[in-house]
Amino acid sequence: MSGHIKEQNLWQSVLLRVVHDLLHSKSTLERDFEDAYRWVGNYPSRDFRMVCTLAGLEADFVHPRIKSLAGDRLRQEILEAKAQRVAAE
Repeated sequence: MSGHIKEQNLWQSVLLRVVHDLLHSKSTLERDFEDAYRWVGNYPSRDFRMVCTLAGLEADFVHPRIKSLAGDRLRQEILEAKAQRVAAE
């Protein structure tokens, strides 16, 4: 495996970790989720673009998909909290 491919794999792992933190944190209030959510942001930052480029990916393609995962997680947690409140009433 060439050095370039190994480097891309490393940066792809960074993006995978962000996805993991967004999906598998115990709560959206957990620090890992908050840090990942903030790093992804509403628009791809220069850092996000750089990581995608180094990973061999297009930031404008990757960003909305990762952002969507975070939004889905937030909506899910809000719905669960509402359901718990209704059940408690």
